[in-house]
Amino acid sequence: AFVTRRGRDYELARTEAGEAEVRINNWDSAFDPLNTGSAYYPNVRVITPYRIRAVWSGQLYRLFTGYVERWPQKWEDERGTSRLQVVDGLATLAGTQLQGSLGSEILADLPHAYWPLDDGALSSTAKNKAITTSASLAIQASPNGGGFGYFGSTMQLQSEQSACWRQTRTVTAGTLDTFGTCLGAPLTLPQLADGIVVDLWAKFASLAGGYAYTLFALKGSAFSSNADHRIALLQIDSTSGQPVLRVSTSGGTLQDYLGTASGYNDDVWHHYTVHLTATTANLWVDGSLRATGVPVSTTGSTIDYFEIGGEVDAWITGGADGIMVGDFAHVAIFEAASVDDRRVAVRANAGLTGFPERTGARTTRLLNYAGWKAGRAIDEGLSYLGAAATIARQTLLAAVQDVASSENGLVFVDGSGYLRFVDRSVRYNQTLKYTFGENEAGGEIPYETDVEIDYDPRYVFNDITVTRSILRLPDGTVITGGSSVHLKDEASVKAYFNRTMDKQSGVNSISQCNAEATWLLANYAQPRARLSKIAITPSANPDLWPVALAVEIGDLVRVKRRPFGGGDIITLDCYVEQVSHRVQPNEWKVVLSLSPELLSTYAGQSSWVLGTSVLGIDTI
Repeated sequence: AFVTRRGRDYELARTEAGEAEVRINNWDSAFDPLNTGSAYYPNVRVITPYRIRAVWSGQLYRLFTGYVERWPQKWEDERGTSRLQVVDGLATLAGTQLQGSLGSEILADLPHAYWPLDDGALSSTAKNKAITTSASLAIQASPNGGGFGYFGSTMQLQSEQSACWRQTRTVTAGTLDTFGTCLGAPLTLPQLADGIVVDLWAKFASLAGGYAYTLFALKGSAFSSNADHRIALLQIDSTSGQPVLRVSTSGGTLQDYLGTASGYNDDVWHHYTVHLTATTANLWVDGSLRATGVPVSTTGSTIDYFEIGGEVDAWITGGADGIMVGDFAHVAIFEAASVDDRRVAVRANAGLTGFPERTGARTTRLLNYAGWKAGRAIDEGLSYLGAAATIARQTLLAAVQDVASSENGLVFVDGSGYLRFVDRSVRYNQTLKYTFGENEAGGEIPYETDVEIDYDPRYVFNDITVTRSILRLPDGTVITGGSSVHLKDEASVKAYFNRTMDKQSGVNSISQCNAEATWLLANYAQPRARLSKIAITPSANPDLWPVALAVEIGDLVRVKRRPFGGGDIITLDCYVEQVSHRVQPNEWKVVLSLSPELLSTYAGQSSWVLGTSVLGIDTI
């Protein structure tokens, strides 16, 4: 016997993970995880892939694909059974916590080392979140003191708001001597010949004096050809904001590759990427290539020390050089013989641009962040979402559900295990798939007669507020005012009293909130006839098998009811919101949860609202 359930009870609820309970014969203890003599040992374990399939007239139907969560052992009349508890792929999303768009883009590229620098204010080290290495960055102070650094400052971009590292320094009047605090760690890195990528975000303001701020430095303790053991470093002029990539030759001479743009000392976050090999030196700023060169006779010394925000050389007595006044975040190192310009741009755009994006693109982004390996079928979506500022520390399941809610679409895992995102245009414009009714001779599909049609006031909403969750402009400014739309249907209020709905939406513009609120009133201000469930029993009528095995969440169906005492035929067009197979010896029943067909759809970002629209978002 088994029972499966996929979908949701009604259309405004969130789709939760599908579930199946499967009763299996375990008389010989073959499905006991502790039975080492089982032919299945050691694969009787949690998160074992599991599927339920059926074949009718040579056609294969996939009913459920997921993973066994539990194998409880029970005995009835001394004979063993196990009631498997199975969940579909949505459950795996619930255990995945997202890092935010910046961190997720980095982790997706498998860094050699990665320090978000979002550690707590009382931390003395920066945690490494990479899989390959575990070295933390420690606070490094100049032997002569001066300046300080701390975790817990605020990084604010389009894509997210998080903590970061901030540092200051002391400048001795009339000299170039600088003392302060930065971050550093012993870290064995791949050699330049193998290819190194250093990726980081930094922000600093202009400071007169033309100080050579050091954003990062790669050093080798055994490299004695120059006094500071420098192998490569990225510096930037504190006054002009012009970067320079410096790479040491085997003789210790630093070759300089000057950036073709300046002005990065504007107290705004910028993304820096450096790629170094024995024959390549490239610098990108905000996704654009700004310096390139061909190093000559680069050092072959081992790189074993890494510094961020300055140089506090442990092998030099006293002094410090290039300590920067500013903020740092999301520092990563990759091994790469070559660099894909597109990937560099993607990591930059994860914080700076790329928004707004359609709901389908956001769903794809989230699945990529979480490493979803199963199949997917993603519609484009109509709604435009703002920056992915809310996903940090969300589970992937919650983030995907939020996207579906903002689209007023549908997200679920189908019987084949594919994650499907269905936008509201596809839902509204689909063709009728099945007609259920009593007229079998006319092609209608017979269903169980224990149905109930009701005008349920729980589904009436006439006072709608749609609030935009969060919005950041390209410069990082947070828009908090004018972020809600409130609409009422007075005729509905007079007839059915005040029935409120407050909804958070991740859309980018207030005009979309307005369109959604209008749509919600159109569909829910007046009560509509609802048929919550119907059931068909193919075990009693073999002609029903093709429908019972193929019906899927989101299908548009028609249900007809002919009252026994006469009167007009009741006809309801509905969406399938949930599919449940209930199987036991000699009976197979399929129960469908239904919701009324949508009365309309609405466009994405297409208009502005006087007094609430934002320049550069709704208007130009």
